Amino acid sequence: ATITLPYTRECETADAKNTANVLYRSAASGSKVMGQFSCQNAEPWSAIPNGYVRFTELNFPVTNEELMLELTYSKYSAAISWIYLKIDGVVRDSILPLNLGSWNIFSQDTFNIGHLEGLHSIEFFVSESQTYGTADLDVFTIKRKQNASLK
Repeated sequence: ATITLPYTRECETADAKNTANVLYRSAASGSKVMGQFSCQNAEPWSAIPNGYVRFTELNFPVTNEELMLELTYSKYSAAISWIYLKIDGVVRDSILPLNLGSWNIFSQDTFNIGHLEGLHSIEFFVSESQTYGTADLDVFTIKRKQNASLK
């Protein structure tokens, strides 16, 4: 079925992943996150390079508008580690999550997607991680980019 925009999805409902587990966070949407993204799932919480969380077979509607993805995340580390957004395996954009000083404080950042129609996969990807992971992934929303359209 074609998704309806805006399209919101909990990150813990990923279709595929090689890192992170569903964790409880009381301030998260639905009280759950895809937690400690890009690290081992047990102590000492060591980094996993090339970690991903993937959402497959998203059928985008026909539109002449550019799209964006808004990600809600938490991060409790001063280490620098970028999160990349891949569409069908190709990097489209990246963000540098802020250190929020707690795994239970959340912030939002935006990825530019551009123009998409039809069936695609979306993946959050980290090439270089850190101990305790890059971030907790809470929820994402895909929506039309405001004040922008393709000519």
